[in-house]
Amino acid sequence: MKNILDFRFGVIWIVVMVGAYAQDNLCGPAQKQISKYEALVPHYLSGRIVIGAGRAYFYSSPDLKCKEKDVFVISGDRLDAYSDYKGFTSVMYVNFKTGQDFEGWVLKSRLKETGTGMAPKEEYEGNVQSGK
Repeated sequence: MKNILDFRFGVIWIVVMVGAYAQDNLCGPAQKQISKYEALVPHYLSGRIVIGAGRAYFYSSPDLKCKEKDVFVISGDRLDAYSDYKGFTSVMYVNFKTGQDFEGWVLKSRLKETGTGMAPKEEYEGNVQSGK
């Protein structure tokens, strides 16, 4: 009986480990492809606000299979966008109550542009023109 339980535990452990490995491999390699095709968001237009009902979850990669179960924002939260890729936006969120910041991907359909950003347009254009 003990051998059967040990065998079952071993099989369960292997299934869990293979699943975790597959998830890492699914979500990790996509990052290498993203930089080739993502649309960068200018810093002066990076402001986003979360819209819609319910939680807007973060994803470790722009793929629905890469959902971060415990990291989300809600309607009205403000974020800064870095880039867009295949229906997702790469963002940073700062929780001003705790000081923690989070980076990841959020469904683009859950975000609305605010028309603001992290830097004034003039400063951004000046850096582009001067090559900085």
